[in-house]
Amino acid sequence: MAERKSLEPWLKDEVVFRDYQVDGVRFMIQRQRPLQADEMGLGKSLQAIATFATDVKMGWGNTMLVVAPVTLKANWANELRKFTRIPYTILGEEVRDGRRRKLDKNERDMQIV
Repeated sequence: MAERKSLEPWLKDEVVFRDYQVDGVRFMIQRQRPLQADEMGLGKSLQAIATFATDVKMGWGNTMLVVAPVTLKANWANELRKFTRIPYTILGEEVRDGRRRKLDKNERDMQIV
């Protein structure tokens, strides 16, 4: 049996993939600018996170930027907590002691700097 290489902390070791998700990650790793366009609920977020984890492990990258509608910010935060142990920042928000707080314009500007 082949040894599984750890992608911790970028991807939790206990994450289990479906076969089509493994195929999707392989597809994205083999291309420079892939487009992931599966139906809803098939694990696109996990595949994107796994692709990022592989890029970091291979030394190809070290930052992931998720561009999504404002309504999906919390969803992405949940996905990152569920599948990874990496720190993340949500533009325009701050989480302290488990509480979310919207930032004012000056604070948001400081996040970008």
